[in-house]
Amino acid sequence: MATMNISLPDELRGIVETRVGSGLFANASDYVRALIRADQENQNKKARLMAILDKAEGEIAAGDFLELGSDDDVASYFKAVRKRGKAKKTALKQNRSK
Repeated sequence: MATMNISLPDELRGIVETRVGSGLFANASDYVRALIRADQENQNKKARLMAILDKAEGEIAAGDFLELGSDDDVASYFKAVRKRGKAKKTALKQNRSK
């Protein structure tokens, strides 16, 4: 494993020492590794969300969307979505059991 030295302001050093002292991490390196992994996961989530937004913007630009005007429209739409979701879930369970 490679070694890397970093400089931290006293405030950040105190945070690291507190977290390590809590017993959740064996040492500062474990804490920093956990932070890096969490940052990477956040970046991956952000990339997935951006891809979803890009797709949605393209669909809207192409006129491929459903306009919901009232609370009843929204409630009906989501009721139908839940119904389709339950049907897909049931079908997946049936396919797995075969």
